[in-house]
This record gives sequence, C-alpha cells and structure tokens, in this order.
Amino acid sequence: MGVFPMHHVNQNRAERELGTNTEAPYPSWATKENRMKEFIGMQKAAGRRNNIPDKFVVGMFLNDYARDRLLFLAGIMEKHGSSFEEQAMAVSDKVNEYWLNTTQPERQQFSD
Repeated sequence: MGVFPMHHVNQNRAERELGTNTEAPYPSWATKENRMKEFIGMQKAAGRRNNIPDKFVVGMFLNDYARDRLLFLAGIMEKHGSSFEEQAMAVSDKVNEYWLNTTQPERQQFSD
C-alpha cells in the first residue's frame, strides 16, 4: 500500500466528515506562513507530476471556497492523527480530482 498505508483510509474518512462538519477545521499549521509556503510548494510539485499547471494549483488556494475545502480536508486529517505529508497527499489527490473534472476549454485558461 505504500509508505503511508492508512493514507487512503484516513483520506476517505476525512472527506466524509468534511461534508458534515459544522466548524472550520483548519490544520494547526495554516496560520504559519513558512508552513503554508511549503505546503503550496508540495501541491505545485504534485501537480506537475500530474501535468496540472501551477496556475491551476495556485488558483485553488486563491479562491476562498476551494482553499477552505482543501485546508479543511487537511485539518480533519490532522485531527485524526495524519502527518503533514499525509495531509499534503490527500490535498494533492483532491486538486487532481478537481483538475480531472475540468473541461478542455476550462483547462485552456490555465495554459501559460
């Protein structure tokens, strides 16, 4: 199952909980500028591996709704004991899912 065997189990549980959560479960590191830069850098690197333009990945974090959804997923995972790396993997999976759900014309907006 890889380096983080519980990653997908934790991710699936967090995604289910995300839909029912009534509070804003930001991860503890969300207010730390250096940690956020590291996290977004990890997201851009993961996006490149999946042929997702940096512009799309960064755009996810500039949009309030998308950013909150992604950070809440990380926060819920953190609450259940997932490491920073596992949280980053789950968020990059979610970014990839969003990218795969865009149409070709929508993708053109993110071409350099």
